[in-house]
Amino acid sequence: MRLAVPEGIGLARRDGSAVIAVVNCGHTGRIGAYAEMAAGAGMASIITGGGQRERWRQVAPHGGAEPKLPTNPWAFGFPGTADGPVVADFATGMISGGATFRTAKEGRRLPDRYVLRADGVPTDDPNVYLKGGAIRPFAGPKGYGMGLITSLLSTALLEHDTVEGNWIIFLLDTSAYRSPDAIEAMAAEVVDDLRSTVPAPGFDRVEIPGQREHRLMLHRRGTGIPIHPAVWKDLEDLHARLVSGSADPDTPRRSPDPAGGDAAAES
Repeated sequence: MRLAVPEGIGLARRDGSAVIAVVNCGHTGRIGAYAEMAAGAGMASIITGGGQRERWRQVAPHGGAEPKLPTNPWAFGFPGTADGPVVADFATGMISGGATFRTAKEGRRLPDRYVLRADGVPTDDPNVYLKGGAIRPFAGPKGYGMGLITSLLSTALLEHDTVEGNWIIFLLDTSAYRSPDAIEAMAAEVVDDLRSTVPAPGFDRVEIPGQREHRLMLHRRGTGIPIHPAVWKDLEDLHARLVSGSADPDTPRRSPDPAGGDAAAES
């Protein structure tokens, strides 16, 4: 992905747009990072990917009670303002597998009934998913439809992958339409209008997708990244097993996403 995005940026600058496929790809981390990379170069982007639904049964189709699809994330990016790019990055499940696993590890409940029991009843217990339940598609048929399109793009279009996923990256050079200054001025007008919205009960302010994460990234570069003690203990235990040579590389991986990091639909 780090090779593909710069390659696509170069092609889009030459031709106005580019579509890049990445096949047989390992874990990508948060795909919004690649949309940010493209936005920093003046590109609008659409990125999606997934695959190996036979191995990564995570999200139930709308109306179903059993997992069939991976969380198949999407990221949309656009050059923003001085406060950072505009990036919408989300799983097509109500929550990502990684965020569900983290919530269970920290001994918390999910913010809402994001997962299904085996009988199809929604629950906020993350352990239900870890024991064979399913993640619900976000917005019902809308998330299901987006997850299905991802599976078709990553498998029917690009063939079955052999690692964890196939990805497709759409890039559009915004400077082919208007000057960067004009685009930034209009983007600022739009986001400022949205920020001026009176907050609803329970909210301090209206955020711009991607700019909150950009602000947090700058903060944590200076202060560090907090890690829950239970997660840190698992990392220490894994390190000890790797050093001793007792770690099992074939341990089943049920909970994390095959790709896409911890981006959750509710973020």
